[in-house]
Amino acid sequence: MENKRFYVYVLARPDGRPFYVGKGQGNRIYKHEIQAHGRCRCNKCNIIRKIWRNGGEVQRYKVLETSDEREAFEFERELIALYGRENLCNLTDGGEGKSGYRESPESKAKRVAALKNAYRNPEVKARHSAMIRRRWSEKSYRDRVALAIAEAQRTPEARASKGIISKAMWQRSEYRIQQNAAMRTAASKPEFREKMRRITFKVANSPEHREQRSIRSRQMWSDFDQRNKLVIAMKAAQRKPERRAYYSETQKAYAATEEGAEAKRRAASVSKRKRAVLTQEQANEIKGLYSTGTYTHASLARLYGVGVSTIGRVLCGEWDNPRIDG
Repeated sequence: MENKRFYVYVLARPDGRPFYVGKGQGNRIYKHEIQAHGRCRCNKCNIIRKIWRNGGEVQRYKVLETSDEREAFEFERELIALYGRENLCNLTDGGEGKSGYRESPESKAKRVAALKNAYRNPEVKARHSAMIRRRWSEKSYRDRVALAIAEAQRTPEARASKGIISKAMWQRSEYRIQQNAAMRTAASKPEFREKMRRITFKVANSPEHREQRSIRSRQMWSDFDQRNKLVIAMKAAQRKPERRAYYSETQKAYAATEEGAEAKRRAASVSKRKRAVLTQEQANEIKGLYSTGTYTHASLARLYGVGVSTIGRVLCGEWDNPRIDG
């Protein structure tokens, strides 16, 4: 199997605008944010810190992975030319580095000064702009870059790295405060709540999400300590006046829809039925069926003709005597 150890990556702002293009291997893509935690005052680190101060996260994408270092350098140069070095923090046109080489501070200062002086030349700027326009005019090149970025965003590595950075950000108290304030501001807008309700309903009703939710629920409720903690937290949340007011508003809005009216009719129909009485043998059968992972609380309630709460008491060991309904 080919070892694609070299890659070209892009660092972007939360709105998707790139500010740095690089080539590296290993964990090179993460070192810029580690550097920004230090005392570095370069333009790139300043941008990273500004993103953090505004409560955002640096977007990182691998747009090319290859075993050929020369190909990686060439693609780095092309990508810098496409975005335009005036829009990036890159100090060069790319492609001049060597793996394992560490440039001395004096050499780096001389190189940066020479590049800055060269870029002050109008002819250099004109050539650079012409190259960008030529590259951007090629549809095949635009499609190639767009496809590479889209594929990089869907890779498990990209998602995993984003999760690592997100967890690290939430460890910072100032970031949590900023995010919570932003969420409360957004939740106060009716159009935002309606949008989130539609998205949540769509995701929650997908077969994959229901299956994952069922597995997580079984694992969570099988832990006695975790179950008690959740029950206490839920009761405490329900006692809050703002939460009760929000639930009341949501239920009234839902009841006004056709779907809500139909759900109310079904609930009224079910409440009129005479519930079955469970025997100890049936209670043991319910525990056995639930342990297989095939049945949910709702499916077992329908199968035995009892309420979901009764199934919950049976599985939690709180059910001891048959309950005779009138």
